[in-house]
Amino acid sequence: MAARRPCLRCGTPTQGRFCATCLPKTHRYRPERWKRLSRRLRATSGCAVCGSTTGLQVHHRTPLAQGGAEYDAGNLVVLCERHHAEAHAGKAV
Repeated sequence: MAARRPCLRCGTPTQGRFCATCLPKTHRYRPERWKRLSRRLRATSGCAVCGSTTGLQVHHRTPLAQGGAEYDAGNLVVLCERHHAEAHAGKAV
């Protein structure tokens, strides 16, 4: 059995990143909207840290679990894979 961990949004123990109640509230529930926004942001800029234009990903500055807006461009930043991983490891972006 997989280890249970807290839901990223509400803290309820779950096997995935989000519990069944919170899953519909994430961008994963509306993948087409997220894909369009992500594609647009990645097409208009490079990595906010190093300027790279390859391996770009979109990162939420304020995590959804902490009340960050899902689709607000002010809460999103484009990062290369390396800097995105560093952001999730707790390093400042």
